Amino acid sequence: MVLQVGDEPGYIDDSHAAPLLSSNANSLPRPIMTGCDDRPSWWQRRARLAACLSARQGMPVGLPARRLEPPALTQFTSSGHCPVGLPARRLEPLTGHASCLPIPAGYGAGFVEVIAVLELLKACAQAIAEALGDLDDWGLAGTTEGQHWSDLAADAAALEVLAPAGVGILSEESGLRDPGRRIVVIIDPLDGSTNAARRLPWYATSLCAVDADGPLAAVVVNQATGVTYEATRGGGARRDGRTISVSSATELGQALVVVNGLPDRHWGWAQYRSLGAAALDLCAVADGSVDGYVDCSPDGLGLWDYSGGMLVLSEAGGVVADLRQEPLLELSTDCRRSLVAASTAQLQGALARARSGEPVL
Repeated sequence: MVLQVGDEPGYIDDSHAAPLLSSNANSLPRPIMTGCDDRPSWWQRRARLAACLSARQGMPVGLPARRLEPPALTQFTSSGHCPVGLPARRLEPLTGHASCLPIPAGYGAGFVEVIAVLELLKACAQAIAEALGDLDDWGLAGTTEGQHWSDLAADAAALEVLAPAGVGILSEESGLRDPGRRIVVIIDPLDGSTNAARRLPWYATSLCAVDADGPLAAVVVNQATGVTYEATRGGGARRDGRTISVSSATELGQALVVVNGLPDRHWGWAQYRSLGAAALDLCAVADGSVDGYVDCSPDGLGLWDYSGGMLVLSEAGGVVADLRQEPLLELSTDCRRSLVAASTAQLQGALARARSGEPVL
């Protein structure tokens, strides 16, 4: 994994490499856990989610924070065309009381449903953080190629939260289940598990909930640092609660670009990086840390790799497309795409042309 590459091919400078979380070379970075900061616990998030759903139904919201069954999200109804292979459904207008949450202008009647889904995704990410905090073996599991014990532990924790909630699930580790549900959650339980195994603090849980109209809500959590990105359709993107936006870069020669895989040549960028976790890479474009992202791998990325980061980046004002202009959201374990993403349409076009082998002007 290259943490920094300079403006000349082959020039490597690690002066900006992220510091390890521990001075003990034998220890692994641990996710930031509740108790070490002020983030709500998994159980608190589940209680908040239940409160939102109860408010939607006009029910009392004084629910316990423990021993709470995960609330189902099966009460959404819809109609209309479905572009992603899901049943044609649209969120039903809010009919209950929403006094527990203010409704921002422009969100419309489905705000509480969106927040309920967002809380479910956060609860899932928190459950994974807690599972990783108890993990002793971060090495290869010997199951499928490239699968680590951390992948399996994270997936088990995710299913414990998502399965009882009445949503469909598409997971990198356990495949597709209940694809006909009104809400389907696409999840990479631990994107960048090789980084995690090597004590490189750039790995994340990526979740994206989709409905009949496409991506609805997304949460991407760096499980080494606790930094959390979230986005809702039409509601913008945030990093640790603060609104983010992309850079204004338009020229490839002035851009800092993240790549997945090995570029065939120097494309004329100012500098590039290869970091090893697509979800976080896309979020780095979203918050302006870098200017572009290109998948240079021969096989492309799975839907779970990029769906969460894609919504965050789109809501932050960025541009995301497949190199061959294939639709990005195809609910299948076989969906593989070669993403080209950037802060502006001009830079995205320049990167796409370079990736396609056209001469760099």
